[in-house]
Amino acid sequence: MQQGFRDLEQSDPAYENLFEDIYLYSKKIRPAPQRQNEIISKIMLTLAHLTLQKQMETS
Repeated sequence: MQQGFRDLEQSDPAYENLFEDIYLYSKKIRPAPQRQNEIISKIMLTLAHLTLQKQMETS
């Protein structure tokens, strides 16, 4: 998933650093794999509902 975030950020300048605050392997959630999976699942479900589109620049 982390690689997917990087790929998306690199796909277009508009998405640069979009996910820079998301670290899926934080020590805060690492001790409990089930908790880590719950958090990652919630992130994935939230992202699935986003509609990302590039805004047209006007000059």
